[in-house]
Amino acid sequence: MDVILVAKSRKEPGPPIIIRCPRCGAEAIGANAYRQVDDLCAFYFLKLFTVRNTFVECSNCRAKLRSSVDLDELAQYRGDELDQFLSHDVSFVVKFLAIASLLLCIAPFVGAVLSLITVLLTLKSPGWTRTLARIALAISIVITGLALVAILLGK
Repeated sequence: MDVILVAKSRKEPGPPIIIRCPRCGAEAIGANAYRQVDDLCAFYFLKLFTVRNTFVECSNCRAKLRSSVDLDELAQYRGDELDQFLSHDVSFVVKFLAIASLLLCIAPFVGAVLSLITVLLTLKSPGWTRTLARIALAISIVITGLALVAILLGK
């Protein structure tokens, strides 16, 4: 018997709010708040669990910021008061690539390419993913350089 797992996602709009965007630096800019609700279901109807996250999207640069405050409570905060509750949201794919680039940085050429891609994806995203990507790039450049020297000296 096969168990079919399905992820259902929906957005619940919230009130328009005013923020100071940490990405583009815009002061007193309008933003759209919403709650993203993801349900994991078995057989399309049996709900296993639900994940709720609140996001704020800057209307200037379209940065997607994760809020640690629930959607219902966002309206009571203004501009600078929200700064402490908003953080950059890095996708799962970028997080995975950052970890994979560190693990594969010892592989000549492959590690360098993967690390370079990850660094480019994390240029505007502060946090551990950018740091990890830069460390992996530095290590992979050294490893790839040593491999090139070994190849050239071997001929």
